[in-house]
Amino acid sequence: ARIYCIEPYRFDRDYKPDMSGGLLPLVVITKFAIHFGRKRVLAAALCFSAFGANAQGLKTTFDENGVSTLAYNGTTLIDLKAKLGDAFAVGTYQIGGRSGFGAAEKKASWDGTSQTLTWALPWGSVLCQFTSSNAARLDVKIAIHNTSHESLEGINVYPLGLQFPALPKNFGASNYPQFHNNLDGPALITADYGSGMVALLETSAKPLYLGLTPSGASNHYQLQVGTVNDASEGFLSKAVPLHRSVPPGQTDTYLVSLRFAPSGTAPLELAHDLLDNYRHAWPQVLTWNDRRPIGELFLTNPTSTPLPDASPNPRNYNFAKAIDVHSQAGKLAFRAELLAYADRAVRLLKSMNAQGALIWDLEGQQFPQPDPSYAGDPTQLAKLAPEMDAVADQFFKRFTDAGLKCGLTIRPQRLDLSKTPHQQDLASEGESKAMIEKMSYAKKRWGCTMFYVDSDGGPNDATAPSVFAAVVKAMPDVLIIPENIWPQDYAYTAPLASFTAPYKPLHTPTTAQAIWLRAFTVTYVGDVPGGDLKKDPALWKQFEDATRHGDILSFRAWFDDQPLNSQVRQLAGR
Repeated sequence: ARIYCIEPYRFDRDYKPDMSGGLLPLVVITKFAIHFGRKRVLAAALCFSAFGANAQGLKTTFDENGVSTLAYNGTTLIDLKAKLGDAFAVGTYQIGGRSGFGAAEKKASWDGTSQTLTWALPWGSVLCQFTSSNAARLDVKIAIHNTSHESLEGINVYPLGLQFPALPKNFGASNYPQFHNNLDGPALITADYGSGMVALLETSAKPLYLGLTPSGASNHYQLQVGTVNDASEGFLSKAVPLHRSVPPGQTDTYLVSLRFAPSGTAPLELAHDLLDNYRHAWPQVLTWNDRRPIGELFLTNPTSTPLPDASPNPRNYNFAKAIDVHSQAGKLAFRAELLAYADRAVRLLKSMNAQGALIWDLEGQQFPQPDPSYAGDPTQLAKLAPEMDAVADQFFKRFTDAGLKCGLTIRPQRLDLSKTPHQQDLASEGESKAMIEKMSYAKKRWGCTMFYVDSDGGPNDATAPSVFAAVVKAMPDVLIIPENIWPQDYAYTAPLASFTAPYKPLHTPTTAQAIWLRAFTVTYVGDVPGGDLKKDPALWKQFEDATRHGDILSFRAWFDDQPLNSQVRQLAGR
């Protein structure tokens, strides 16, 4: 006898299958009994039973504590009676210039029909509704009602806690919080814990802290949703703070979703709606169609100690063997050597079919790293390096006359020259203003349209994307290449990548590509280990894919760096 293994779906086209129930309703089996006969029905029913045993999916129960149990494919992540996970809670709130703590002031009520938990608080209420719409998704809707006469400036809500069986593969250190707030990048947090994975996302793309913060037992994390800028979000609250208050008499709603899948599932497969919403909320502004290589030019060597002004070469320029910027003969030689250097670079750039060159250290390196080494302020060139200021116009003209773009390094700080030069950090508004002033000066004087932004914070506290958004709005025809980045920077800039900065992606991340179709990275290849991209076939394949997508390669342009330059030409010519 033949055995017919039937998928667990009804035959009427309007029915949406529920995979969580195990066996099919009897009406389906009855239809098969009429069509196929008894013996075949038994075989089919057995197939259904086997399918139901393997399709466990997401199992949840709810009570006055919120989510009382949660398991996915047999792995329990919440069981409050067994002290796994956490009950719902409201944490810190800020209203009228003072702070409070919701857990100490609440009057709680539970509606089992709608699966909604309500905490009444002195200034209003917080409602949290849990909806498990299918066997792989739990949605959390949080409504903040402010019935007071004061503005609610911030609040943290903890809908639940998750006890993972192991440290999620992508978490790194167990004590490090996992957060986004939609201002740094899309609020998409994934936790792959081996026997499954969960994607946590905020679907509206509005500014909101969303993440998992370590709490209590090993591999235990609380789900945190809120608008309070505090240390719980790590560096994020200081680097990219958000402001989302609830005015008197108003309501705000947070939409959070937990989506479960087998271990190894691509996170983007679980977040199409978030990516679409994020693209509309934060559209790509950068327009830079030229994806040919960019040459890098370094005019100086670093110094470990400050160089005195009276020294023959106080800015430590390296394009000639003997530089003396004080004598008349020395100044003439400085000019001749610099222009000869430019001519050599132009020939190489043209042979590479490069779009242009980026000069890192026009002002020299008179002082050691880290603070004033790269000055990044062309407006101060006459004070910092008068010998360069006298010939800079002719220097840049060599490139623009050859049809090449040119650019240089800027920094988002203000350079203080009152004593020993040092960089002064600025607030976000000051950063954008400083960069616009520096870029405008270089563009007007020399025609510069490419700008590397050095020292824009660090790996975890980089300049806020809103700063670059303001710069691009003021100067839409320039290319900004920041050193340190947040994911949202791809909407406004083309971040720099290199082999010596492994904390940054070497190529454009798939998330950025999925949100902004024209997103790209500028990858410097001069520091590849071994000086050869083809030594590792897998690495070469990565670069083939990246340049096919539109990433730009940058290379050392003051000499013919082989075999790298030939490899760059090959990749860029694809």
